[in-house]
Amino acid sequence: MRRQSTLQLFGSVQLVALLGDRLKQFTLVGMLGLLVPGSSFELLKLTLFSQVPILLFTPLVGSLIDRWNKPTTIVAACVIRALILMTVPFVYGHTHTIYAFYAAAFITSIFDLMFAPARSALLPEVVPTERLLTVNALFWTLGIIGTLLGFVGGGWIFDYFSWHSSFFAISVVYALAALLMLPLVFWHRPIQTVPPLPRDPRHGVAVLSRSVRDAVTLLRQSHELRASLSTQAGLFAVGGVMSVIGISHVHEVVQSGRALFLSEVGTALILGLITGALLAGWFRERTLPERTVSVGALLAGVAIAGMGRADSPLPLCIWAAVLGISISPVFIVTETLMQSASPRQFTGRVFAAREALIKAAFIAAAALATLVNTFVSKPSILVGLGLFLALLGVILERTQWLRLEKR
Repeated sequence: MRRQSTLQLFGSVQLVALLGDRLKQFTLVGMLGLLVPGSSFELLKLTLFSQVPILLFTPLVGSLIDRWNKPTTIVAACVIRALILMTVPFVYGHTHTIYAFYAAAFITSIFDLMFAPARSALLPEVVPTERLLTVNALFWTLGIIGTLLGFVGGGWIFDYFSWHSSFFAISVVYALAALLMLPLVFWHRPIQTVPPLPRDPRHGVAVLSRSVRDAVTLLRQSHELRASLSTQAGLFAVGGVMSVIGISHVHEVVQSGRALFLSEVGTALILGLITGALLAGWFRERTLPERTVSVGALLAGVAIAGMGRADSPLPLCIWAAVLGISISPVFIVTETLMQSASPRQFTGRVFAAREALIKAAFIAAAALATLVNTFVSKPSILVGLGLFLALLGVILERTQWLRLEKR
């Protein structure tokens, strides 16, 4: 009963925290749409301010998460983000510069990095191995619902109240997530398999360096980890392109400055993600992981090409839903493989390394897409990316590049 209560509370935290994340993301993108509509360069700057800190601090944070109490880490990350975002309207009121929003994205991303790996590393400690796939699908669905509420609520608050209200709402949501997580701080008994960092800073640096080398060795030895990480990196590289080209394409198609149109497209994407998560749960015993990846790439390619050809909100919404259906099963399957293949003493470092890898792929793809956009139109980029992914899906299926070793 205690395990079931823990899982229910943890699921509530996932839902509420992801709601806060998406409200934050939507509000920051909405501010760019209000101040500099259609600018892929400003969207790239937001991406860099949001993702670069994750690359810088991943080795330190991953090693610390393996040593810290994970529920306490999650509570602290939520509280600090709530306090930071509450101050953003006041800072912008005094500075009147767009960099007030970039600074908020930069600082909160450090605590995003603490939250995400701690959440992924904690799940195998409270869920039996045989239930991981089912629970991952459930948590992914809860996160998607939080994302859906964030997109719908973000557009509604932004357009019908004010952007100031959006930031205050984000702070309240993060505070609620911290409150829901508090019982787990007292209930959970951490599995301490990693010694604490030495007090001497020189020894601490040596331990951190050794931790990074151990994680790299583990990745070299585990085919499942390598395949899962490379797949998720590819998934987020596509996300990087869509974050600057896809969103700015939506800004150009729909009425400029109105957040609700972007909210509609985001809602369609989220509904597709929910459907994909349900499909992953239904077919978990009948579908090979490598088949899931190849079919997902093929379907995502078709959807992205369709978005590139769309010139009104309705087709954009339809293709966004198809894209969501293709993404969910790929992420759920690879996340479960990573959790199953990671030794308990390495979970924090593995998932922190995952965060760094996917963010690096996200940033590189976003930067490259912005550069290409100076020579090629946004619809052409989306159609080209779609054709590439569709071809990649066919190649993966025919060559079985991602075939995993039998456990």
